[in-house]
Amino acid sequence: MTVIKVQERKNIGINLHPMKKIEIVVAGEHEHLITSMMEEASVTGYTLIRNVSGKGHHGFHEGKMMFNDKSSLVLFIAVAPEEVIATIALGMKTVFQKESGVMFVSDVSVARLDYFHIMNT
Repeated sequence: MTVIKVQERKNIGINLHPMKKIEIVVAGEHEHLITSMMEEASVTGYTLIRNVSGKGHHGFHEGKMMFNDKSSLVLFIAVAPEEVIATIALGMKTVFQKESGVMFVSDVSVARLDYFHIMNT
C-alpha cells in the first residue's frame, strides 16, 4: 500500500480538497432528529450505520436489539465544507444537553469535489 502525503498530492496527479467530517453516535430513537439536522444544513449526503456496538460512559452497548431498533445506537458520517459542519455541530450541542451521544469533527481531504456541490468562483 502506498501512503500519499498531503504535501506531495500535486505530484501524484490527483487534486485533494479540504473538508470537514462529522461523526455522530446517538440512540436510534433520535435518528430522525439527526437526519432532519443534516437536511436543514444542506448536507448533500451522509452515511447512516444502524445497530452500532461500542463501549462508553454508560457501559457496553450491543448493536442488535431484538424487537427494538430504537434502543440501539446509530452512527452518522457526513463530509461537507466547514460552515456546514459547524452548523450541525452547533445543533448537536443542543441535543447533547438533553440526550447522550458523542460527536467527532475532523479534517479530511476529498478527491471528488463535485460530489459536495461546491461552486468554484
